[in-house]
Amino acid sequence: MLKLTCLAKNCINNFRCNGQLRKIMTGIQPQFFDYFLVLDFEATCEDFTKIQPVQEIIEFPVLKISAKTFESEATFHQYVQPRVNRELTSFCTKLTGIIQDMVDDQPHLEETLQKFDVWLKDQNLVNQRFCFVTYGDWDLKTMLPGQCEYFNVPLPAYFKQWMNIKLVSGKF
Repeated sequence: MLKLTCLAKNCINNFRCNGQLRKIMTGIQPQFFDYFLVLDFEATCEDFTKIQPVQEIIEFPVLKISAKTFESEATFHQYVQPRVNRELTSFCTKLTGIIQDMVDDQPHLEETLQKFDVWLKDQNLVNQRFCFVTYGDWDLKTMLPGQCEYFNVPLPAYFKQWMNIKLVSGKF
């Protein structure tokens, strides 16, 4: 959860909104989107080696931010149990801060996607214009589609569009 908060703060800092947000809000044009959903997956990993046969999401956090106020309104957070490489490597734990106990007995990706869909409905986001915000394209261009394909899990259409904050802010 800490990493998601840091990502959200980085996004806000990249927009230079952190302390100055309220000063400039009156000058901001209305946004096309009603909400930004800041997403930052963590996945199984190994040092200097690609996880085979598939890398798997082990943390699925999303922060809902109002496009009108830039305030955080809700959070979805779920640890996800990997299926193929069930034991987290020491490198993965060191990199992500996620320990084995956090993913053991957690739902697999399919159930997590179902829970996320329920959360979207509970947050009334289905009837709103929202945009996922990521720090790079890896989360929604590579990671989630690749895992869904490997396990033959349908990828919800709303995951097929996102904003890469690196490109928007011009900071690589």
